[in-house]
Amino acid sequence: MSRWLWLSFIFLFIPQVVWASEKEEWIVQVRHTSDVRHLQPYVVDTIGTFVKVAVTEEERENISRLPFVLNMEKNDIKRAAVDDPLFSEQWSLAVIDWHIPSLTSMNRLIGKQMIVDG
Repeated sequence: MSRWLWLSFIFLFIPQVVWASEKEEWIVQVRHTSDVRHLQPYVVDTIGTFVKVAVTEEERENISRLPFVLNMEKNDIKRAAVDDPLFSEQWSLAVIDWHIPSLTSMNRLIGKQMIVDG
């Protein structure tokens, strides 16, 4: 009986360290929309040749080596700034048709008449 009690104590009260591979979202640009089928088990969403995938670090390394993968970057929130030194690295900004804003602002509503309901 004491042996079972001792084993129970070991498994219940000694902390166990468990390592798990956590999945992260990545944006992958492929050559053709037909290439998306090769990534199907990982696909979260697609827009043309851009694919959002949820993968572990090992899966990410394997995907980045595929011959039809053009670019791959972590799915971070993109904030564009005029003085951003990494602006040229943000290749997916072109997908949303983003352009550098003009540094001179002007109010285009001055002198205009607006008519609204109510």
